[in-house]
Amino acid sequence: MNGSPRMRGTSRGGSAPRAGWMAALALPVALWGCGPDAPVHVFDEARQAAITDSVRATLEGFEAAIESGDWDRLAQFYADDPRFRWMEDGRVTYESREAIIASLLEVGGSFTHGTLAYSDLEILPLAPGLAAISTRFDQRLVGGDGGGFNFSGVIGATLIHGSDGWKFLFGHTSTAR
Repeated sequence: MNGSPRMRGTSRGGSAPRAGWMAALALPVALWGCGPDAPVHVFDEARQAAITDSVRATLEGFEAAIESGDWDRLAQFYADDPRFRWMEDGRVTYESREAIIASLLEVGGSFTHGTLAYSDLEILPLAPGLAAISTRFDQRLVGGDGGGFNFSGVIGATLIHGSDGWKFLFGHTSTAR
């Protein structure tokens, strides 16, 4: 067995030159698939605009449910999907739709309504049926006695579209400190 680095791992038939030739052929083929003519967006601007508008309407619906204190309605905004995750301040807080809904209903028992305002909202259509958002938010939860508390921060989320509209699949809320 020849111990030279050039021949290590090759058979006696001299397959090293053939392997080099195959690698040289594979590189241009691989680069061709990543060339500048490859489409950046797989769907047109009209479809992207429609996704942006419908995601914005979903977020407005979420905001309206909080403002009216319709805590049960908030459940419709979360994906019933085993991949669902919601993180808060750097940790996974909810690993299922059921867990986040239980928390929302618990909050609803202490507060009558709230306010939610988005700012610097960015909606990024990723593909048909898939979008990401990034936004700052200011929220207030109000109790029956008029008291409550305010908090603010940022939200990043991925939404998926199904037969019953846009739903949060992944999300992260970080509160201002």
